[in-house]
Amino acid sequence: MGRPEHIRLKNYLEANTSEERMEIIKDTFDYIDELERQFSMRIVIRQSEQLPACLPKVNRVEVIDQKGRSYVNWKPTNKTEISLQDDEKTLKVFISG
Repeated sequence: MGRPEHIRLKNYLEANTSEERMEIIKDTFDYIDELERQFSMRIVIRQSEQLPACLPKVNRVEVIDQKGRSYVNWKPTNKTEISLQDDEKTLKVFISG
């Protein structure tokens, strides 16, 4: 997502209505949210570069959401693999064993 052209202080100051100003503010925050999401995703991906070395030992997978543990799979024989797909927008976890 590139920065929308109308997100500039000059455009805000020259806006004729409060609705135009509010749209510029909303688009600015949307743009900032997207930048933060992309930045945090890069950090996760950089950290995950170390994961493959650890994966042979992993035999428990937990998915945590706002309600707590929504999925737990633990067996001593589990083997896990991870894969980033769809232009790094999808994280897939494969469990076998």
